[in-house]
Amino acid sequence: MRALRRVLFVVLFGGLGLVLCLGSGGAARAAGLPDTPPAVGPPAALQVPVPQVLHLSDGTPVWLVSRPEVPLVRVVLSLRGGVLDAADPAALGLVSAGLAEGGGGGLDPRAWAEAVAATGAEIHLGVGMVRAWAEVEAVAGQEEAALDLARVALLDPALPGRVLRQAHRQALHAAREAWLSPGHLHEIAIQRTLYGPQHPLGRVLGVAALQSVSPARVRRAWRQLLAATAPAIVVVGDTRAEWILPVLERSLGDLPGAGRAILPVPELGPPVSGPRHVLVDMPGLRRSFLSVLLPVPGAFSAQAPAVDLVNRALAAEFDSRLSRVLREEHGWTYAVSGLLRLWPGHGVLELRCAVDAEHTAVAMQAIQAELDRLVVQPPAGEERAQAQAAVRRDAALDLLANGRLAHRLAVLQAWGQPPDAAQAELRRALDIDDAGLAEVIRRELPVDRALWVITGDRAVVEPQLDAAGLPLDAIRGGRSVVDGADPLPL
Repeated sequence: MRALRRVLFVVLFGGLGLVLCLGSGGAARAAGLPDTPPAVGPPAALQVPVPQVLHLSDGTPVWLVSRPEVPLVRVVLSLRGGVLDAADPAALGLVSAGLAEGGGGGLDPRAWAEAVAATGAEIHLGVGMVRAWAEVEAVAGQEEAALDLARVALLDPALPGRVLRQAHRQALHAAREAWLSPGHLHEIAIQRTLYGPQHPLGRVLGVAALQSVSPARVRRAWRQLLAATAPAIVVVGDTRAEWILPVLERSLGDLPGAGRAILPVPELGPPVSGPRHVLVDMPGLRRSFLSVLLPVPGAFSAQAPAVDLVNRALAAEFDSRLSRVLREEHGWTYAVSGLLRLWPGHGVLELRCAVDAEHTAVAMQAIQAELDRLVVQPPAGEERAQAQAAVRRDAALDLLANGRLAHRLAVLQAWGQPPDAAQAELRRALDIDDAGLAEVIRRELPVDRALWVITGDRAVVEPQLDAAGLPLDAIRGGRSVVDGADPLPL
């Protein structure tokens, strides 16, 4: 009886669905609508706005993009200088915690937070690799009070001792436990393998570097940055030059370092030439973290947009080549990611995934096979167009919100790039054809010089690699990676 009821249910509702489908089709024909959807036309033109370049009376550059659609204004004040070229990177790296607390100029953090809340604005402060910043988003016409508070918090911060001591304890704890986290350990191993401990990008702030950092050192590192900085401002939103410049003059005029040229980030030396296959041993780890690293042209080079397309076609998109092979065909991994580490003078393309430990060697062979195929079958036609569509998508997302666009322009400022750099990059990415992309791959992607970093269980991984003809050149323990000790014996 129960089986009969199931049959009747399927017949009844299946038939009802068919009637509905036929009915909708008949209604569409009765209304004169086509049975099939129309073809999608070419995408609309996409223009990244080039900001208007202005200056305060003290020489501080201001990049302005007027967008009257939404009555909000985003202002970003950047101070050129960051952890990358700091004299005391361990101390400067803790400044963000104190800045986030707010306060300064006679206001304690609580009073400062209440004053910010009274303006209805949002203020974000921080320190990164090449710049420090204060970002303010306020209702158009009500920016001045929030900018006054942002200036106080950035240029004369309270940096409370209790907050800095807590940040110091957290940083020490993270450094001591880094070797226990496979993902964190893998990232440190990449830094050390690519650059070595003497390179600015190979520097790892471990326990030894952090141990002696005090609140006094943190405040001194911040004063050193302020003394050497060159400020710059980006404004995006519902405003015009004649409205916003007087506000900026009153709130942000006479900044320390104003009038100095914003020097480009200095060219950094290329990765060191070292071992080709490096294993970080984590006994008992049931997954292997794999990264293959290739040297590529650096940031803002003429070839960088083409390399971005290659990255997307290989790994950065969910339906990329490596995702189809490793995820869809073999089921070895959930996802493959592609990352471009681009710096002035050099770059690195990283392809990363995590696979079950017993599939380490075959996954590496499959990845290398796709790299070799890339040279003889570069992305072309629909595949190239799909990568370019992804570039358009990300560029369009940058235009949707004032904050994203302002952040993008502020980063270009801090890197010493011209105002039209984002537009020029997008144009180069969208204009490249099949032949141009193939030429960049042939000349700039040495797939035969790939460097591998594997984090996994040596007892499981090493025999696989030996059998596959992929002998290890260096083996490191988790603690040795974090502490910078020498590799283990082979």
